[in-house]
Amino acid sequence: NAFLLASFVTAALIACGWDHSRLSRSAFANPWAIYLGTISYGIYLSHPLVLEIVRKDTSQFLRFVVVTAAAVAVSEVTYRVVERPTSKWRSKLRTGETAEIRA
Repeated sequence: NAFLLASFVTAALIACGWDHSRLSRSAFANPWAIYLGTISYGIYLSHPLVLEIVRKDTSQFLRFVVVTAAAVAVSEVTYRVVERPTSKWRSKLRTGETAEIRA
């Protein structure tokens, strides 16, 4: 069952990250892990929509790969177009700067 496997992998990642061993530091300091962490909120928000769009009659593995790739792509776009500019704008508001913000 794919859900059971995903649950096990998630639990294992949490357990590995719990201690501060060299293995966990290298796994979570990996550039891909940092990148996925940066866009993770977008993945969380976009994956249900992507799941609805992808055909349900494809194999589970193929569906997983397509949904994962599409959710990461959508999340990258929303991060660059929405999250990053909004964060810059909010930062400018906090510091009192009123200059126009460019993405």
